[in-house]
Amino acid sequence: MAERKVESLLNAIENYDEKSSSRENLGTTPSVKKINALDLIRSSNTAIISLGSQDYILRLTRHNKLILTK
Repeated sequence: MAERKVESLLNAIENYDEKSSSRENLGTTPSVKKINALDLIRSSNTAIISLGSQDYILRLTRHNKLILTK
């Protein structure tokens, strides 16, 4: 389930990039999908997000801060 949400997040990012370049010419603002980070990391406090051949680690710290590392 978490993998599906990560995939959805990555698709939203890719679609945002594609739409933002075409909307810049139209003068409109793109819509952005809001995803709760806790849905991605669940009880492990860590999620791996893949984009192409790169993996990124999303981690929740003890102080409830999010850190994204390569």
